[in-house]
Amino acid sequence: MLDFLTAVAENKTVVRIVAPIVLLGILIFVHEFGHFLFAKLFGVGVEKFSFGFGPRIVGVQWRGTEYRLSWIPLGGYVKMAGDDPFEEPGTVPVENALQQKPAWQRFLIFTAGPVFNLLLPVLLFAGVYMAGPPEPVAWVGRFDVESPAREAGLQLGDRIVAVDGTRVRFFEDLQNAVVALPRDAAPVLEVERDGTRVQVTVPLHRVSRGGETDEAHPPNALGILPYATVSTVGIQESPDSPAYEAGLRSGDRIVAIDGSPVSWWFEVDARLRKVRGRPVVLDVERDGTKQRFTLSPRDYVLVPGGSSPGSTEPLPVAELGDTYPGAPYGLFPAEIFVDQVIDGRPASRAGIEAGDMVLEIDGRVVRQWTDIQDRVESGGDQPRKMVLLRRGRLVPVVVTPEVVTLQGPGGQPMTRHQIGIVSAGRYEATRETLRLGPVAAVTRGAVETFRICVESVRILGHIILGDVPLSESLGGPISIVTVAAKSAAVSIFSYLRVMALISVSLGLINLLPIPLLDGGHIAFLFLEFVRGRPVSMRFREVSQQIGMIILFILMAFALANDVRINYFR
Repeated sequence: MLDFLTAVAENKTVVRIVAPIVLLGILIFVHEFGHFLFAKLFGVGVEKFSFGFGPRIVGVQWRGTEYRLSWIPLGGYVKMAGDDPFEEPGTVPVENALQQKPAWQRFLIFTAGPVFNLLLPVLLFAGVYMAGPPEPVAWVGRFDVESPAREAGLQLGDRIVAVDGTRVRFFEDLQNAVVALPRDAAPVLEVERDGTRVQVTVPLHRVSRGGETDEAHPPNALGILPYATVSTVGIQESPDSPAYEAGLRSGDRIVAIDGSPVSWWFEVDARLRKVRGRPVVLDVERDGTKQRFTLSPRDYVLVPGGSSPGSTEPLPVAELGDTYPGAPYGLFPAEIFVDQVIDGRPASRAGIEAGDMVLEIDGRVVRQWTDIQDRVESGGDQPRKMVLLRRGRLVPVVVTPEVVTLQGPGGQPMTRHQIGIVSAGRYEATRETLRLGPVAAVTRGAVETFRICVESVRILGHIILGDVPLSESLGGPISIVTVAAKSAAVSIFSYLRVMALISVSLGLINLLPIPLLDGGHIAFLFLEFVRGRPVSMRFREVSQQIGMIILFILMAFALANDVRINYFR
């Protein structure tokens, strides 16, 4: 059985089909089960409770309710007696009719569906924490562009074990400890480095990328990230390159240098600095197989090429040695290579190509991908002079970034300058298993769910106020299917987290005061409470017609937005 489940999980086609069906099925079923449970509790007649939609496959009648399994496994539905206000009087017994129940009971029945959607993430997160997801540890995988931690003396690969004496294990613990510090704090970090422990004092900053200032320290106030650049190489297709001549290709991953294992690019840099000027033996992994290469450094010259030769000076590769100790061997980090150029964006118009290596921006050598992001962003909409390395030749280009609007923290819109290129680098984190007991897991699940709810409500408020355009925030079925399939392909933990996020969204959306949604029924109950009597049938009829129009417009817009984002962006 285990072999069968493993084979199913590894079948990407099956995952793409099954994962979205299971996700939507569970979320809608849980929602309807909430309505069902409270309807039964208050004596409302439930005519049908169906798992799935469409024609019935099988069913059984028990205590006045038909429990059925239907053909379309995308959730389910509950048919309650008297839930249609337009039914003829006397169709169902008065004592069993939904509309004849006290307002407070109807309120609980209507809210039970969304509430169950909001409770489900607590259980999902608790299950994840009890099962033990691999979480990023508190270590220095890479530095942000403006990094007080680097300036204070932290080094790549350092493991942070305490902040002002408070023990931390995971990167999330580190972020929480930093956010809780006073604004002018300079915490003492206890760090494990090469088998020894050192203490480093780091004055925090309050400025995030783009110049936006938080009232409290942002989580990245240390200027470090847990995701390091893996030891994947970018290789220029040039006869001058010793690596290319020996047979290495972009995408190869170095796993050992002179017999010493490496996993991260900063380890590659450190080893190559130690052997500078001497031949090296590389063990390389390519498509699951290992190969061995011997490289000798070569002092060659990078010369101008491309459409405007002579617009930049020849560059001896030895001059790049301080920034790229692998340059004399033809070894560069894959992250500064362009993997994709987006059509119609500034980079495409400027002539940048996939496979280009970004060497300089405005006369400054690029060390990592965040350097490119920061230098594109920091100069606004002014043209950037870039020098690319393409097939061993220097190619100067001028590219003018364009402004794009993104959804920032809390749902606030933020503008960024981008040129439309994607890095070829891969980033991973050192992870350890986090496994909590039942009580701690449920508590942490509740806290995480509450945080998501608050954040979702804040984003929804910005959408309603028009601060965030619908085109950047509203997704439909295609987006859900895509996200579900991608998360399932990553891991079961990622899949359950996505299910929890969508469940929160489903619960909150259903509480909106739109007729036909649960929130619309709750709004009618509020009017009934204020007026002292139910609203008229005519008012209900017109309201539900308006609600149907609103929902149809939103669904059509979401579907159109899905198509635009997934197929035409």
